[in-house]
Amino acid sequence: MINKKSLILITAFMLLFIIYSGCTQNEETITVNQMLYDINTNISSDYNTLKINYSSYNENDTIIIDDQIENIEYNSENDSTVISFFSNVNESIFKSSDLIFEGDLTDTYNVDDNVEIKLTIKHVLIPINFGDDTFYYDVEIFKEQWVSEDYFISNVQNGFPFKPMSDQIIIKK
Repeated sequence: MINKKSLILITAFMLLFIIYSGCTQNEETITVNQMLYDINTNISSDYNTLKINYSSYNENDTIIIDDQIENIEYNSENDSTVISFFSNVNESIFKSSDLIFEGDLTDTYNVDDNVEIKLTIKHVLIPINFGDDTFYYDVEIFKEQWVSEDYFISNVQNGFPFKPMSDQIIIKK
């Protein structure tokens, strides 16, 4: 027969198991091409929300990009390096095979180098007011490129609403 103390311990263990099993984050190693195929882009029927999210990932999930550099280019205007990877997805402003990093990485990385990049998914909902109307960006991005709503709003018009990522998250394999 189970005594009261054992029942409490078993119940506590089961509750902790349930709580922590629901809180685990997903971590997966993929290529940039696989990542792009996982992106969904939708505009709401009332045209006031642009939603860009991943089918297989949620906030705080980790994506480890394991891929080969297809092109690398330094941009001296904003002191950043654009690294491109293979993609057969129709590229658009929402689906680019380019990842942008701080500084000049062209002496460290070359075309055909295999690299690993660890990224964390972040969900943001950003309202932008246009007179009496509000438009929403409901997007999943990388935590490593996020600054703030103000940064996003002031830079979305020029096509660069996210900061270049730190060179500390990319590793040559």
